[in-house]
Amino acid sequence: MIPAYDSWLRHQDRKFAVACSVLGAAAMGLGGTAQAQAQTDAGQPATAVTTPGPIPAPAGRAGTGPAAQPTIPPLGQETTVPPRHGLSIVPRITVAETLTDNVAPSSGVKRSDQITEIAPGIRIDSDGARLKAHLDYQLRQLFYAQESGRQNTQNHLNAFGTLEAVDKWLYVDASGVVAQQEISPFRLQSASNTTINPNRVETSSFRVSPYARGRLSGTADYELRYDRSATRSSSAFAADVDTDEWRGILKSTTPLSVMDWRLDASHRNTDYSGGGRSNVDDHWRAQLGYRLDPEFRVSASAGQEDNNYGSATKESHGLYGYGFDWLPSDRTRVSAFRETRFFGHGHNVSVDHRTPLTALRFTDVQDVAVLPSRFTAVGLGSIHDLLFTQLTSSIADPVERSRYVDSLLQQLGIAPNAVVTRGFLTSRVSVQRRQELAYSLQGRRDVLTLSAARTEHKAVGPDAGANDIFTVSGNIRQRGVAANFAHRLTPLSSLGLVVSQQHSSGSTSADLGNRLRSFHVSFSTRLGPQTTASLGARRVLFDSRTAPSYMESALLASLTAFF
Repeated sequence: MIPAYDSWLRHQDRKFAVACSVLGAAAMGLGGTAQAQAQTDAGQPATAVTTPGPIPAPAGRAGTGPAAQPTIPPLGQETTVPPRHGLSIVPRITVAETLTDNVAPSSGVKRSDQITEIAPGIRIDSDGARLKAHLDYQLRQLFYAQESGRQNTQNHLNAFGTLEAVDKWLYVDASGVVAQQEISPFRLQSASNTTINPNRVETSSFRVSPYARGRLSGTADYELRYDRSATRSSSAFAADVDTDEWRGILKSTTPLSVMDWRLDASHRNTDYSGGGRSNVDDHWRAQLGYRLDPEFRVSASAGQEDNNYGSATKESHGLYGYGFDWLPSDRTRVSAFRETRFFGHGHNVSVDHRTPLTALRFTDVQDVAVLPSRFTAVGLGSIHDLLFTQLTSSIADPVERSRYVDSLLQQLGIAPNAVVTRGFLTSRVSVQRRQELAYSLQGRRDVLTLSAARTEHKAVGPDAGANDIFTVSGNIRQRGVAANFAHRLTPLSSLGLVVSQQHSSGSTSADLGNRLRSFHVSFSTRLGPQTTASLGARRVLFDSRTAPSYMESALLASLTAFF
């Protein structure tokens, strides 16, 4: 039975790869056309299965309202756009309808339903002299026509910022994330939060971090930081986690010299609810760097770490590492670092490259994870960062560039912090390896983004007081791909296509595994300076060895008004 299932999965994977290769072929044709046209407008990627909106008009056509565009010159030409600083507050409300033929796939019986969503939200951006912050909050209220007892409220928050409390010395970082999170990677997976899914729970993580930094006698820079974080969920499969950390850094003040040095030390204490034991992690590290030439730098490190992640008492382990940084041009950066750790070897590899029409980013990181990665990443998201890098030559001012990228993603309906693999809920310490590849390509009227990710989690030490997923499998792997193609029909309207796939597997004799595929097509338009609308269709296929397999088709419509 299992070999036949694996053969069928491989056959389906080949069909899915053919669909992605067609999009890739379109990308190559798009790239050739775009390179021949010097007057190309700014572009955008896509991985989220949300309703896209209209692509902005070409350079010189500035919009109005919340999604207004700066006038962008032809890509590849330097420009300076006067920065706009201050406070921006944009309330909004979205009303959406979903007609689905399988509202509760966990039951194993197809049931149609009509879902009404009312979602007020607000976005606040501050770019003042002392406060730089971003907050985006949405309260989603879901009403089910046939499953009235299932109506629920979901909170979505992405917030982060830095306050300069004392001029050029004392600062405070703060962040907060509230999102829907799958509990187990081996139970039911869904492509939309409107689907009734008992394997999903709301989880929140908040962090505050005051720190002081300055210079000692003109010879060294210092930073002393305290970090406090709290992660909560209503699931019995993960404990609440509180983390306190002190960190100190001392480094040389001559970054352009041939040699540089750095010293850092930290103490972290992690507490778990439900009677789970505490984890303590102390480490110190010394690093020395040498610049062989202006483009190439090598580095080496040595130190010690003491923790009780894998045992009841603290154990000491040596730290030894080496790496390099290579900057052949202002468009390309390659860096790699490998270090001997208590769990074996950790590493951090990154490659960034951009052209006027494309951006490429690859990362490969292996390290200890105390919290799920979804709740430790702070910022506007990997998609936003990719476009922000790509548009460096077109919009020199970083503030204006960030706002322009925000506007592009908003009009396309792409979640800037969308991920290719959804992750799972756990409070156990693990060794995590995450590989990500993202590529964006833009033409005069078209935009294509390809993303791929692979993660592997290995449990470290005993359970932290909750029977989480690592009790089922000590080694969990997830991989996923996503492709988004958008075509601008008019300055106000666009068509979008999103294709994504995620595969999860475990290492136990139960032969755990499942695959989620999603196809989404949409038409979006701007009805006025403050209003957008969209129509779309979705197809979802889920194959599993440990949960009910299902198929779902849905029609979607939404209307968003900004104030």
